[in-house]
Amino acid sequence: MGLSMSLDRQQQKRQVESKQSSCRQFFEAFNDRVNERVDKADRVQCVSSDMSDTLLVNMTSITVAQQGATFFSEDTINFVKRFTANGGSALVRLSEKDAEVMSNMWGLASTVFDEIDRLEGEDRKNTGLRYQNLIRRNDKLATSKKAGYNYVETNNRDESLRALEDIVGNSSASKVALDSWNTLTEIGTQLAAMITTVLLSMEHRKAHTLMEHLIGRPDEEKSISFQRLARYMEASQEEERTMNLGSHCDWSIFTIVPVSDVSGLQVYDISSQTWICPEAVARIHAGNNLSERWNGSYAVVMAGKYLELLTNGKVESTIHRVVSPRNTARRYSAPFFLRLNLEVLDALENVPLEQPNNVLVSSLAMSKFLQGLSLSS
Repeated sequence: MGLSMSLDRQQQKRQVESKQSSCRQFFEAFNDRVNERVDKADRVQCVSSDMSDTLLVNMTSITVAQQGATFFSEDTINFVKRFTANGGSALVRLSEKDAEVMSNMWGLASTVFDEIDRLEGEDRKNTGLRYQNLIRRNDKLATSKKAGYNYVETNNRDESLRALEDIVGNSSASKVALDSWNTLTEIGTQLAAMITTVLLSMEHRKAHTLMEHLIGRPDEEKSISFQRLARYMEASQEEERTMNLGSHCDWSIFTIVPVSDVSGLQVYDISSQTWICPEAVARIHAGNNLSERWNGSYAVVMAGKYLELLTNGKVESTIHRVVSPRNTARRYSAPFFLRLNLEVLDALENVPLEQPNNVLVSSLAMSKFLQGLSLSS
C-alpha cells in the first residue's frame, strides 16, 4: 500500500501544483469553472429515477461494434450525442463474463470489511484502511466522520495485491481484484475510444491507440488507475438524508462505479436539469431478475475532467454526489478511477500556455496536446 499512497500523492501534486508553472494557474482556473457548474447543480432540488432521463447502453453491442470498425452506426453516434447532452454519464449493462467478474468483486469487498471489522488498533491501521469525506464549501453538513466512507485502495501493482491478500488471508483475493481492475480498464478504454472517434472525427483504430497511450496498458507501471473497495458511514437518523459525499467532478478520464445494491449515487443530468439515481434505474431495469448479486451486471460511467480537457469541453465532467436516505443499510461501493498515466501527466506539466487564466484558450491548447499524443497505428 505504501507505493499506492506515494503514487496518489504524486498525482495530486501534478494535478494542482504543476511545478509552479503556467499549468498550475490553468488548472486552478479550470477547477473554478467546473465548480461554477457544480454550484448551479447544487441549487436544483429535483431528483428522479425515470428511465427516460438516463442512458442505458449494452456493453456487448459496443464491443461488437468496435471490432474492426472504421465508422460507427447511427445508433452509436446518437448515443454519444445523448451522452454529451446529458452531462457525460451513462448506465452500462455488462456482458455476462464481465458481470461474473463484478459479482466476484462484490464478494471480495464484503469479505474485506468483514475481516477489517475483526481487527483493532494497529492491526486495523496496518490494513491500509483510509477515510474520505468530500464536503464542498456550500454544503451545510459539518466535516466530521459522521459522513463519508472508509476504503481500501487497489491497483495493478504487486504491493497493493499482496496487502489485499493479507487482509483477506486468501491468495485468490489478488486475482479477483486484478480481474476487476483489468475489466474496468478495458470498458473505460473502449468507451473513451468510441466517444473520441465520434466527437473528434478520429479514425477508430487511431482513437483506440490514443486512449491506450493516454491511460497505459494494464501491465504497465506507468498506469496509475485504481479502484476503491469502500463502505459508507451509516445514514444519520436525525436527518431525512445524509450527504455522504458532496457534489463534485473527478480528476479522471472516466469514473466507473459498479452499481451498489443500496442506492445512493446521484448524477446531474444537464439536459433535464435533474438529479438522477442510476442505481435505482438499474434496479428498475433488472425487474424480476433480482438475484443475490444482480447489481454485478451494471455499472455507472461518468466523464471526468481529463475527458473534458481531451474533448475541449464537448463532454463535460459529470457532476455527482452520494446521498444516504434515513433508515437505509450501509452502502458498499467500488469506484474505479481511470486516470491519465504518469508519463502523460509529466508531459502536461510542460505544455506552454500563453494565457493560463483564460480557460477557453488554454483548454483548447490542452486538448490539442492530448490529441497529438496518438501513436501511429
